[in-house]
Amino acid sequence: MALASGLTAALGDTLSPLVFHAFELVLPGPAYIRLLDGAGSATFSSKTFVGRDATYGALGAISTIEDSLEARTPRYQIELEPPTTAAITTLSAPSLQGAQASLWFGAVDRTTGQVIATPELLLVGELDYVTAALDQSSRRVSLYIASAFERLFAGDEAARLTPAFHKSIWPGELGLDFVVDATADPYWGVSAPVTPGIVSGGAAGTGGFRGSSGQGLVF
Repeated sequence: MALASGLTAALGDTLSPLVFHAFELVLPGPAYIRLLDGAGSATFSSKTFVGRDATYGALGAISTIEDSLEARTPRYQIELEPPTTAAITTLSAPSLQGAQASLWFGAVDRTTGQVIATPELLLVGELDYVTAALDQSSRRVSLYIASAFERLFAGDEAARLTPAFHKSIWPGELGLDFVVDATADPYWGVSAPVTPGIVSGGAAGTGGFRGSSGQGLVF
């Protein structure tokens, strides 16, 4: 992956820069987990990232970002080392699934301690699922982050043309509440077939059937 030209040029002009990854997870509230894969802190884009968060601990590992040409979206894994079991419980809450997660690559000038240029945003994704491992000496939580394209694989087997399902998507919308004896076939995800229309024609009191050729058939 090529870096932005500004960061590439700045890295070339800096003697032995200190590189870092910065991770952000947006929690309800909103609140944020903003961590560096190292000690100290770094501020850019009005956000401050730290090496250790008082509640959620530190970054233990970051996997490479994986991609595929098959039925799989870009994804990576973040490992946290939270200090308490309560933090693990918060991170594992079902309500946190889908939370926005972002990962940057950047560098700090060893002389000034300032972030060089603008860090490269590698991926904006969402929390897919969480696993936890506890033993006598440590606590580890693995966050599996997937690209937002993951939603393209969401199935629609449960979709129903009913008032209850309609309002589960659009709360308070009553468009299907007063539909009775509907005879039209709903077409999900495909175009409706071309059908002839009913037209008037012939003698009084009769109707006409007009096909795709435009010829009316009297009945």
